[in-house]
Parts: sequence; C-alpha cells; structure tokens
Amino acid sequence: MKKIFIVLLFSVISLFAQYTKKDFILVKTTSIREFKKGIIDSYLQSGSKEKVIAGLLSVSHSEDTSFVNEITKLNFDSYGEDICFALGQIGYSYNSQKYLFNKLIKGKSGTYNYNLFENLGKIADETISNEVLEKFSKNSSWDRNGISIFIFNLSARKISFDKNIVKQILFSELKNKKQERRLDALYVLARLGGSKEAEDIIFNIFKSKDKVNSGKLKAFALTCFARLRYFPDNKFLTQHVITHPDWRVRIEGTKAMSYADFNTKLKISNYFKFSTDKNENVLRQFAISLRNCKTDKFLLPFLNNLVEKCLLNSKFNPVAKGELFISYCTLNPSMIMSSIKKFENSIRFEYILEALRNKAVDKEEAFEYIKNKLGKEEKETLNIAPTLLSFQSGLVNNTEYKNIIMGLLRSEFASVSSTIADGLDSIFVKSKLQDIKAAVTAQIQKYLNSNPHFEMLTSMYSLSEKIDKDFNKAVSAILSESKMYSIKQFLKGKSGEKKSNSKDFYNIEELWKNSFTYTKAVVETEKGEFVIKLMPEYAPISVGNFISLVKRNFYNGVVFHRVVPDFVAQTGDSSGTGFGGPGYDIVSEFSPLPFNSGFVGMASAGRDTEGSQWYVMHNNALHLNGKYTIFGEVIKGFNIISLINQGDKIIKVRLLK
Repeated sequence: MKKIFIVLLFSVISLFAQYTKKDFILVKTTSIREFKKGIIDSYLQSGSKEKVIAGLLSVSHSEDTSFVNEITKLNFDSYGEDICFALGQIGYSYNSQKYLFNKLIKGKSGTYNYNLFENLGKIADETISNEVLEKFSKNSSWDRNGISIFIFNLSARKISFDKNIVKQILFSELKNKKQERRLDALYVLARLGGSKEAEDIIFNIFKSKDKVNSGKLKAFALTCFARLRYFPDNKFLTQHVITHPDWRVRIEGTKAMSYADFNTKLKISNYFKFSTDKNENVLRQFAISLRNCKTDKFLLPFLNNLVEKCLLNSKFNPVAKGELFISYCTLNPSMIMSSIKKFENSIRFEYILEALRNKAVDKEEAFEYIKNKLGKEEKETLNIAPTLLSFQSGLVNNTEYKNIIMGLLRSEFASVSSTIADGLDSIFVKSKLQDIKAAVTAQIQKYLNSNPHFEMLTSMYSLSEKIDKDFNKAVSAILSESKMYSIKQFLKGKSGEKKSNSKDFYNIEELWKNSFTYTKAVVETEKGEFVIKLMPEYAPISVGNFISLVKRNFYNGVVFHRVVPDFVAQTGDSSGTGFGGPGYDIVSEFSPLPFNSGFVGMASAGRDTEGSQWYVMHNNALHLNGKYTIFGEVIKGFNIISLINQGDKIIKVRLLK
C-alpha cells in the first residue's frame, strides 16, 4: 500500500506545507467566511513560498473571482498546482478560463498538466472544452496527463462533447505505460457507463502481471463491465476474479459477474463461491449483487436452494444474510410474505422492511404487518419510514395510514421528519394539503435555529416547493430569520445570490489550539486498529475538531453506520442513523489532496455542514476531489479497513504526538 500512495501523491501534492500553526489569522478569516483581502493579499504578496501557498488555499474557498487578477500575477513555475486549484475552486470567470487554457496549450514541460486539466474541467465552457478535446485528440505527442479527469469533470457538469473523440482519448489512455493514467481512464470510462469496445483492453489488464495498482486497475475494469450490465463468458476471467487476493477486485467481481448468463448449474455454483469469502465486505456485496441475477425458470429452484442454505446457516454473517434475504425476495417476488414468515426469526427487521418495499407486495397486507411495530426509538422509526412511504400509491384512501405518516412528519427526530418530507409524493400531498402546510410551518418554526435539524429544515423547504410558489415563499421568509450560517448559505444557493455570509464560529479558537498538537490517531475497532496520520496543514479546523471530540470520548462505542463495499467505511454519528452530529457544524476545507485509498474525509450534508462524521476511502474516488474535506490518511492497518462491516463499533480512539 505504501508504494501506491508514494506513486500517486508525488504527482499531485505540493512538497511545501499549506497552513502552519502560525497562520491562525488567515485560517480564521477563511473559516468564518469573511476572506479579508488585506490578510489574504499580505500572504499572496509575501514572497514566502509557504505563505503564498497558504494564501492560495484560503482563496480557493472564497468563491470570489475578484481574486483572479492577483492569482494570475503569481509565478506559475513556482505555484502552478496551487494556482490551478484556486482558480478551479472559486468558479468560472472568463480570465480564469483563458489563463488555464493558455497554460495548457502552450505548456512545454507538462509539470502541471494534470492540475491544469483537472481544474480547467471544473470551469471551462462548452466551446473551450471541445477545443481542448479536439486539439489533444489530433496531437498525440502533446502531454495528456490529466485529460481523463478533465473529461470526467466536464461530464459531471453536463458539458456536451463529441463522444467519439472522448472514447478515442480514453482508449488511448488505457494503453498508456503509466498505471496512474490507465487507472484514471478506467475510472472515468466506468463512470461514463463503460464501453463494449474496450473489452480487449480490459482483458489485457487482467492478463498483466504488473504489481503496482494492479488491484485497483482490475477493480475499475470490472466496474466497466458492471456498468454495461455485462460479463463475458470466459473461464479464465471468472476464476481469476473469484480467487484474486485483492478484496476490492472480488467486490467488483460480484457486481460484474451478477450480469453473466447463468444458463447452467455450474455457472451458478461458481458465482456462489463468493458466499464463502472470508472478507465480510465481499460477502455483503455478493449478497446485494445476487438480486441482479437472471436465470432460466428451470434453474431458479437450484439457485433458491443455494440461497436458502445460506439463510438457514446460523454462522452466516447477519449483515450479509439480511442483504441475501432481500435478494431472495427480489428473485421470488410472489413469495415475499411467505418468505418473511419463514425467515423472520433469523433476519434482522431492517432487512425485512426493505424487502417489503418490493412493488409486488400487497400494500394493505404489508401495512398490517408493520403498523404496530413502530416504536419510540429514533433508529427503529427511521428504518420503518422508507417502507411506509413506499405504500403511498396503494393506501391513498387509508385514513389510519395517512395519520401515521403525518405523525412521522411532525416527529421530534430530525432524521424521521426529513425522510418523510423527502419521500411524500404529489398524490399524498394533495390529499392532506392543509395538514402538511401546518406541519411544515410548525417544524420550521420549532427548529429554526437548531443545527442538528439542518437536513430536516432543508427537506421541509423542498416539500414546500412541491406544494406551491406562495407557500414556498412563506417558508423562505421564515427560514430567512434563522441564525444558522448553513441555512443562510442554503437560501443563498436557492436564490442564486452571490453575496457571501459570514459564519458565527464560536469555538474556532478552541479547535485551533488542538490543530497541530497531535500528529496521529489510533482507532481501535472490533476488527482491530488502524492509524490515521492527521493533516492540519490542509484541514486545521477539521483536525482540531476531530481531536476535540476524541478528547471528549465522543467516538467511543460509535458504530460504522454506513459501509459501501469498495467505496467508504463511515462513522462518527453517535445516533447510528447517519443524521447525527456533535450539535454544531464546522466548515468545509477543500484541498488538492486526492480521494485515494486510505484517505480520511469529513461527511457533510452540503458545504460547511461538517460535524463529527468521517469516513475512510476503500478505493480511489475522483468524483469527491475538491468537494469534500480530507483531514487524514490511514498509514497503518488498512487491512483492518477492509474487514470493517456495517454496524461494527469503534472501541476507542487514542491520540499520538
């Protein structure tokens, strides 16, 4: 793992530190979102390399294009990466686009090509975007390092481009001698939906004996197949995937192979070899992917028999067993209620609830089954809410059902109220219009200044949009009285207003005192421990906040409430719902750091809404770059990350100097 990080990081991370413990004034003006020009200009004009880089990192959060003139005066040879990042992050301006475009086209050394491509992709208009693609497709000798992420960023912004030119470029990148380039191209190709034409190239990846990044390459290659909903009928590939030592390859293998043609018992049996995998993430993903399988009706009993053996196996992992039960119900929709009665004593209730969301289920019968199971605890109520919402079309005339839904909309639990507000359809809204208006108004007024209810408040706003313009206007007026910075920013985004709001950051001095006091954190979990290297030079407030919470024993006993195999393992919510936090929010601290395997990021409900939740990356995820905070990197025990399952607990966290 260390070799992988070294190879990837040298190409994208400055050798100079960003913030230092001497930069409180700069970090404060950045974190309270004032961005005082006198302070920032003193850094940009200092002549000190460390200070200039810190100033550019501050500017990158400002969303203020008036800084462009000052930025573009800086020496590109000295500050190229940081200039690119700042211009890409603050948003479009004609001068920014022109500057990055000219540097890219006229560049000779190619030292900062990756940064130019990545950040031009964030702001380029359609004309410039297509000009870049055309020029670099015609001039194969030009340095294309970074062109894959350029294409990805254009796609994410829904910029139109010639798909044939893009395909030609990506296929060329897939043959590049540098594995980092092939890795980026595979990732982007997968995110764009894959390509049947790349099958031969992908086969060559599996036949390659390269060691560095080989697991990642093969994982993304399999993702390309999964996006196509296709898996070739090839014995070598099948065996290679099932037995591959990298758990991420096997995870992506369960996804891709679920789309194979299961026309024989042997092929089904081969796929079921994943059911004995010792890695719980592989096992869980196999259980999830099984619902994609298509087989002849004469082979379905054989498939069912294999599933039932797992469901009746008391030693089978309970999380994977729950997912397997949902897959079993998906494959046998006419048997869902009978299957629930057969297995309900061995399957966790949350998975039974998900199975009941299947369209084949009789809504009245399902409602009768779960209506008396509503409890007083937040988590169990939250689990039931999505299932109840799935019954709307079938129970539109059921008064008891509608009263329960309205009660949940008025819930004191932000997670429950938010989920209901987000899930109500237009027919239900119309049938209870006045009651819903009253509930929305009451919830907003009650929790107007409550940070833990931010997501609920924004959900209520979205529900008001479904009702009518006048009511939405009234809701906006109430929300505008909120003292919460995050709500002010939310309304600003809705109105398209450019004016910046300052943040009332009551505990910034406390967090800053912690920022550079510890270098590492040892996270002890039920599966073992791993070590995080903290990165205050990129995210001092996030690091200070994490340290502050560790000192309070906040994370002791907290579960990993969200684990997405081959993506992230997320924790930090003491409620275990995904909606909880410390009772306050901090700020986003974006940086040029890439979201690669092992990096530790802050979860959020939107810009500047971070609190206590954090996650560790299983694999590279280019789509997160520049959009979430990275505050650390797992430097020891990454194998433990691969074993952590949803529901596993943190025992305690220790800080090291």
